[in-house]
Amino acid sequence: MVIWNRRIMGCAEHPAQDEHHAVALVTRICQQRALTPDGLVLHADHGGPMQGATMLERLAVIPSCSRPRVSDDHPYAEALYRTLQNCAALPTQPFADVAAAERWVAAFVQRYNYDHLHSAIHFVTLDDRYAGRDTAMLAHRNGVYREAQARHPERWSPETRDWTRITSVRLTPKQQPAEGTQPALV
Repeated sequence: MVIWNRRIMGCAEHPAQDEHHAVALVTRICQQRALTPDGLVLHADHGGPMQGATMLERLAVIPSCSRPRVSDDHPYAEALYRTLQNCAALPTQPFADVAAAERWVAAFVQRYNYDHLHSAIHFVTLDDRYAGRDTAMLAHRNGVYREAQARHPERWSPETRDWTRITSVRLTPKQQPAEGTQPALV
């Protein structure tokens, strides 16, 4: 997940967590997106796969970890988990095998990135935000609201909804990427 646009950039399903799986995933995502992992800020919990020497030394990512014993330190990841947990299609039984998990996760990611309208970014899809289409969409919505307000001012409070594109995102006010680093990948 890229923090700025909340888009799931890639995923992988494995029977167990492993540092090598995590490195392979980050490497694949970087290759697909033409990024270099060197300088990439990777926010994660304190788990071994994300803290391993291979991740930190070979890929040269900049670690950004949740605070110890703070389960909700990453509001964007928490929003993703909440959406996942409230998904009507979430299976109630374990997956039959890794292939079944891969199919379900691929369908979820498709819906999450391309269909789901995210309230925190003014009801656009993550793909619209990632591709920059949200700028025109939000400007159009703002025009529709202003026009409706002009036609029937008695139905509106003095201000309409703010459809301004969100341009700055931080995990917490104190955590800011170092100068010259790439966007955080979660």
